[in-house]
Amino acid sequence: MPHKSKTDFLRGVREFNPSAYGTPGTAKEAARLKAKVDEYDAQSGGTWNYDSLYSTCISHLKGIPLEQAEKFLASHEGPGEAKSKLSIFQAMRKSIPFDHAQYVESGGKTVSFGQQEATIAPDFSYKTDKGIFCVFVYPYKQPALKQNQRMAIVNTLASPPHSEPHFLQLVEYSEIAGQRRAVIETFEFSYRSMDENFLLHMSGFYEALDTPSGTGDLFGS
Repeated sequence: MPHKSKTDFLRGVREFNPSAYGTPGTAKEAARLKAKVDEYDAQSGGTWNYDSLYSTCISHLKGIPLEQAEKFLASHEGPGEAKSKLSIFQAMRKSIPFDHAQYVESGGKTVSFGQQEATIAPDFSYKTDKGIFCVFVYPYKQPALKQNQRMAIVNTLASPPHSEPHFLQLVEYSEIAGQRRAVIETFEFSYRSMDENFLLHMSGFYEALDTPSGTGDLFGS
């Protein structure tokens, strides 16, 4: 069965850094990844995730008023939850034409990483006269994505092309220079080849996940 957790995929992406950790696939790198997985599993886990943010975006695309959407997000009680979700939502409002777009269903894409498989899906999608836009949110405060990690996400999701124009919108809400800010980039779907080192890295990362952690999923699934 393919891995389906968005959190696990993003955890793997965050650990992809050959310039710092060396070539993926070595025994040393496998041990490092296993230690990282064990460290995460030992934590108590989160008490909230971002699923309600994505469902609110979908509801807003389907017609619920802005005031109602913001009121719902502001009502969350987890530590920092309301502020984080509301900030991302308001940032997306500046770039996504919620009032003039149509919600569309979007399925996941199953990707093979060596012997491992993962189904990666956008958080929601919408349609305008320009085409279909698939939105994928990276909600972590730290660490901010490096360019090779950012493009690993894009190359995983933004292919192959479809009969009508498709675009991937990558939303980041990381802390840079001591301040969290939203960055939204749009990429055309096209034939893309994933970096061999990334494929090898994710294969090793998913192998390290063979033992279930039993912790909460802080960033959605």
